[in-house]
Amino acid sequence: MVLSAFFALAIVLKFSDNRKRQVLSAALTVSVLYFVYIAFVVILHGINKVPFHFPIDHAAIIIVGLLSLIGGFSALVLLLRKIRFRKIASLVVIPFLVLLFMSGFLFEAGLFTPAKIDSFDYVADIDPRILDENFEGEFYYDEERNVIVFDGKEHEPKEVDNPDHFSGLSRVGAFLFEALNPYAGNALPVVQEEFESDIGIPVLLLYALKSFFWIFLSTFGLKTRS
Repeated sequence: MVLSAFFALAIVLKFSDNRKRQVLSAALTVSVLYFVYIAFVVILHGINKVPFHFPIDHAAIIIVGLLSLIGGFSALVLLLRKIRFRKIASLVVIPFLVLLFMSGFLFEAGLFTPAKIDSFDYVADIDPRILDENFEGEFYYDEERNVIVFDGKEHEPKEVDNPDHFSGLSRVGAFLFEALNPYAGNALPVVQEEFESDIGIPVLLLYALKSFFWIFLSTFGLKTRS
């Protein structure tokens, strides 16, 4: 997302008389950088003899993440094409994109983390000794059965509201941010991996359509600045 932005001004200037080539170059730049990164990771895995797992089962969300980068980069090309102080803008946009990615990650995490999560907090209400760092009795978590064993007793988790899940006005605001952010969707693979979120095909299609909108707008929607 950030590295590709360094090429934006050069693309706009080189193909100043051809919007289609600008957008095509933007798409190729993002794609080449992404596959160079993947090749670099694969090579490092090979050197260190670490197996590399090609995430075929996550192909759809990775493709949508890549499309989101292309859509956002197309919007950046469109911006630089339309404004007067292109060189300054091409530099200012770099730290802005870092903040945009961080914000997008937080909003997408809030939207797509589960509304309910398992919690063992209630065990502390039953027996406060579980909070005692000096407790010397039996206390461990059984991962296979998903239970806590404390002082000889098993405690199953209870479902509680997830504090990281957006609801109400915060959820509406997050959806608006995602709709207006050209780069929105590029953090979806990270959110799915980090929070084990179930992001369905309809959601991915909406993000893909948003990306195609920015690609189309940058290619055909607005005339080049004279």
